[in-house]
Amino acid sequence: MTTTPDDWDVAVKAGDTLSISTTYDTRRASWYESMGLGVVWMYDGPGGKDPFTGPVDQQGVLTHGHLPENDNHGGKPTTTFLNASKAASGPLATTIPIGSFEYGAGDLAANGKIPTVTQGQTITFDNFDATDQNVWHSITACKAPCTASTGIAYPLADADVQFDSGQLGNAGAPTSGSDTWTTPADLAAGTYTYFCRIHPFMRGAFRVVPPPAAGSASAAPK
Repeated sequence: MTTTPDDWDVAVKAGDTLSISTTYDTRRASWYESMGLGVVWMYDGPGGKDPFTGPVDQQGVLTHGHLPENDNHGGKPTTTFLNASKAASGPLATTIPIGSFEYGAGDLAANGKIPTVTQGQTITFDNFDATDQNVWHSITACKAPCTASTGIAYPLADADVQFDSGQLGNAGAPTSGSDTWTTPADLAAGTYTYFCRIHPFMRGAFRVVPPPAAGSASAAPK
């Protein structure tokens, strides 16, 4: 994190509009929850450079280096989570409840069968923790098998096929405005793993299966 030098100042006149922003430079994944601290000090007096007549950009001064709480990167092998690609398929599902920090079906910590949805159809997630505990969750695609240990750098929103529910809740920013989210209807057949951006120890999966051939029995594959 950086800040401007102590002697940096910009002249502001009545009617000027000020805007500030913070930027996280990451090449591995997108993180809309990243918090940027932007502080501006203002005083009524002379001095300052006119930004309309000359450059005012400055190279930032580093405020701190690596923090010890960021040492746990995660991503180590673990047996905590089920490898969804090797798990059996469960029944067709239209809804999946989220409660007590668990995905109601397909939670990879439960080591059960993977819920399925026919290609072209959708599954709707209901975050009951939002109403019961005012806790928000997300369904964010991660690269399969998404089973490594949790840390500041794992899981990542780095799946080959991207989807993201936002933070499910109706409490204003940064929540999505809804306790529910529905999977895209155009997903190809395959197994999709996901996690919660807010609570990355939560992992889940669902499987998209081809529609049954004409005249065949409708059943999810093993």
